[in-house]
Amino acid sequence: MDKLRNPPLVGAALNITFPHNLRISNLRADYYEDIKDVFPHIVLPEIKSLTYDFSDCNFQNKEGNGQIRLGTSYFSFETLKYEKSDKFWELFERLFSQFVKRITIPQINGFGIDFLNKIVIKSEIGASFADYFTLALISKGTLPRDFVTFDGQVVLKAGVDLLKVDVRPAQNPQTRQYDFNILDFRINYIAGRTIPVDAGLKSIKNVFDEGHKHIEDVFRSSLTDKYWETIR
Repeated sequence: MDKLRNPPLVGAALNITFPHNLRISNLRADYYEDIKDVFPHIVLPEIKSLTYDFSDCNFQNKEGNGQIRLGTSYFSFETLKYEKSDKFWELFERLFSQFVKRITIPQINGFGIDFLNKIVIKSEIGASFADYFTLALISKGTLPRDFVTFDGQVVLKAGVDLLKVDVRPAQNPQTRQYDFNILDFRINYIAGRTIPVDAGLKSIKNVFDEGHKHIEDVFRSSLTDKYWETIR
């Protein structure tokens, strides 16, 4: 998909999970030395319950629009300034590769791509849901998917993995926008799926590319042509 002129995207994240490793708590200071030129700010989230992961640590960039979240069982890269998928992957690859140089992680047991969008209602388009969304998730898309379940969200089977689409109106009517938090592509935990952490993160990149293809396909097929013409 070509870069959109007026994209509704407000944030993107790539989340990796793996079995708990307590050594990460000791190594995060070393990892910070690797990435502090780009992510110099250290944020320790407030602990509100005993179920909280005490090793949580966030590293934020100078501009305040990107961060790494790090715990004993996860690594997450989040940005509010998403440009194109290849640029997003290049930065994630550099950051995660530096991380696995510090600590050996043979495989990951969780992978997720999240794309958060806010679609603002405009008078020239219309005020109804149907002016913006088709939600033709299966019939109009070019890649095969099957319904798994529906509970305030649509969960689709994308190959062997899962894709979740969440469309909700804003709680405050004054904002007049839809939160189109589509795009949550995750490997199928129920199937016990894992991904090896191999040289160059090739296996993870393959899943990223496959997930991104489904995300783009669902994104386009969920939106009306009328709205699409205002953002392309």
